[in-house]
Amino acid sequence: MSRDKKISVAVGVLYILGTVAGGVSQGVFWGPVHGAADPLLAVSSAQGRVILGAAVWLCMGLFLSLIPILSFPILRRHSESLAVGYAVFRGALETITYALMSAGWLLLWSFLLTARITRP
Repeated sequence: MSRDKKISVAVGVLYILGTVAGGVSQGVFWGPVHGAADPLLAVSSAQGRVILGAAVWLCMGLFLSLIPILSFPILRRHSESLAVGYAVFRGALETITYALMSAGWLLLWSFLLTARITRP
């Protein structure tokens, strides 16, 4: 198997893993929280679910941020400046976005845990 084909397979696997991780985090872990009548109460009562959802969401960001790094050698042959721009922009975009979103979920959970939100 050629090097380009190995890279292409690895990029495809990372896309699939990222998509599955995103679907699992949204559907399994955060779906009941989003669909609840009182989402804040659901977040405060589903502590483990929120933490695991944030961890899986962070894994999705990791998978998607590795794609531009792996595809750089192939893209460099066409245009090195565009390949560097893609790797830097897309890698930073994926990493920062998903890290901040995961941190936001964990901060919301910790705030609700310390505020002890209960049903009125």
